[in-house]
Amino acid sequence: MTTVLPTQSNAAPPSPEHRSTWPAVVARLCAAVVCAALVLVLHQLFVATGPGQRWDESFALSVNGSDGPLSRLGLFFLREVSPLVLLGALVVAVLVALARRRAREAVGAVLLMLVANVSTQVLKHFLLDRPDLGVTYDLANSFPSGHTTAATTVLAVLVLAAPRGWRPVVLAVGGLYPVLCGWGTLVDGWHRPSDVLAAFAVVATWYFLVRAVLLWSHPEPEAQR
Repeated sequence: MTTVLPTQSNAAPPSPEHRSTWPAVVARLCAAVVCAALVLVLHQLFVATGPGQRWDESFALSVNGSDGPLSRLGLFFLREVSPLVLLGALVVAVLVALARRRAREAVGAVLLMLVANVSTQVLKHFLLDRPDLGVTYDLANSFPSGHTTAATTVLAVLVLAAPRGWRPVVLAVGGLYPVLCGWGTLVDGWHRPSDVLAAFAVVATWYFLVRAVLLWSHPEPEAQR
């Protein structure tokens, strides 16, 4: 009679640091959907309706040409939104990601900056319009703001590449740049408030989508998500 001895598996138990990333992925996908929906809600409320256009226009006119330290600072940062600034931020993000041996995040930063800025232009010039509701003679669609989108992608790629512990610091310090640029567009009469808010939402949508893809394709330890 042959006795079959139980075999002991050599497979190591999964590390608690590498538990399933699906909850983190789903959370970021949900955040992306919420931000994308916010873009459409802002358009329907403040661009596609008469009362919304009036409120948007009146606020923009009330701050247009305003003078003060905040306005001057906003205009200064607005004038610094240039391809060179975007390229510099992207180079820094890529170098940080590569230094952390995260080539996927380097690629993600490039894609994030590209698709966010392109999608804003597609939305503005091809998909969304500003109907004539008798509120203003300026019917050129300015929704979302291209300058604010560009400035926000500078922040987004740096946050994407930063180590988890540094992300709140990068967000808090670097967040002033897109906020002041958005304010500068209002002071200079280039945009309305809904344009600026929509630009933030567009970039946030792509940020969360890229983050979700990175987590799905290359799971991180839970402490680094």
